Amino acid sequence: HLRVPEVYLDDFTQIWEKIISNAGFVMGRKKCAPPSSKQEILGLVIDSEAMTLSAPTSIVDAILDALRTYGGCRDTTSVETARLLGMLASIEAAVPNALLLALPIYDDLKEALTMSD
Repeated sequence: HLRVPEVYLDDFTQIWEKIISNAGFVMGRKKCAPPSSKQEILGLVIDSEAMTLSAPTSIVDAILDALRTYGGCRDTTSVETARLLGMLASIEAAVPNALLLALPIYDDLKEALTMSD
């Protein structure tokens, strides 16, 4: 039998903090968390017990609000549309095919920017 060492999120976090510190960056204290099996890292929630990767509720809520605005009656600006595209791209690792939702929105943005030239 091959023995594989157990690696926990707090081990990863300690290594990450050391890399950040050695690169000359400062970790924000409010972003630091005690050891846990579930942490938000780089905008995604990693759960090492359930072995899942998910989007934080705050990002999901922001995306839903942006989609309601985008799909609503009022005109959206290219900045709002680009922000929505960015949010969809940020959750691609946790939400398979999130960028497929973005394709028609990207086409709309590209058309709007072409018309403004």
